[in-house]
Amino acid sequence: MVRSTPKPTSVEEAKARLRANVASVDYLEPLRRRPLPIVALGLVGGFLAFRVLRKGKVNTNTATGLFELGMAVARKLL
Repeated sequence: MVRSTPKPTSVEEAKARLRANVASVDYLEPLRRRPLPIVALGLVGGFLAFRVLRKGKVNTNTATGLFELGMAVARKLL
């Protein structure tokens, strides 16, 4: 019987492949490709977050990070 899946690699080979893939990722590529829409999205998102927090709808004392703050805002708005 012919194997249709590739032979599993060793742990060291898998780690080396993962490191090579992570090193090749350029996180700023979307910003370099389309800077204006991304900056505009950041400004609008910051403005909306400021408005929501300013109105006192979200308790910022319990939010310890951005994820918790986003979840608190989502609970209040949804």
